Amino acid sequence: MTAKPPRQAPDDIEGQVYAYGRRVRVVQLWRQLERSDRWTYLGRLAPKQCGINYLIARFGGGTYRAKLYGDWSRALRREEYLEQVTFRLYGQPSQETLRAIRRMSGA
Repeated sequence: MTAKPPRQAPDDIEGQVYAYGRRVRVVQLWRQLERSDRWTYLGRLAPKQCGINYLIARFGGGTYRAKLYGDWSRALRREEYLEQVTFRLYGQPSQETLRAIRRMSGA
């Protein structure tokens, strides 16, 4: 197992994905529900989709958690977990994000 690259900043998703380079195969994105400790699953993104400008345009503001995964491990029957990065984007959530929140809350 290879060591984690040093953090650029505690909440720098773009920097962490870049630091891992090709080791990151997929990023799972979650958004924290307002005034709650619950998280809404938004989907899986390609590493190239983890730029701050793209994330703001697509998902809008909020507190997010990105789980970085590497290659599939046949022995473990799952992807290699690399790291989790929590970060905040400012602004209002997008319509796509609001739909995901409603879907997860059963509304």
